[in-house]
Amino acid sequence: MVTSDDIKAHREKLKNLEGMMVIKHLRDKYYAHFDKEFFLDRKKLRREGAGINFSALENMSKVAQDVLLHYSLAYDGIGFNVKATNVDDVTRLFGLIECYFEGRKNRLAECDRKGRKNEK
Repeated sequence: MVTSDDIKAHREKLKNLEGMMVIKHLRDKYYAHFDKEFFLDRKKLRREGAGINFSALENMSKVAQDVLLHYSLAYDGIGFNVKATNVDDVTRLFGLIECYFEGRKNRLAECDRKGRKNEK
């Protein structure tokens, strides 16, 4: 059963996650609204997103999974376990993002191949 206290606690937990404000800012200024200040200067976008680190993203993922599991069990009676299909997926993703922001977006396939070689 879901209570209003559950909802309030989960909202507060999500609101106070490290890095959440950075993600909301990037969403509002670039991904959702194409603010011209960021659209014309992608390096500024990277500078603005510098406050996100791997442990913050990992924690966000865990909290989101916990919240989704809570409501899934409460409403549907279905539990799930989210596992990465490959432990290197996140590392590769960050490598591709780095290539993109370094201005090598036309060479992402090359960056991905190099990243796969470095995984082994």
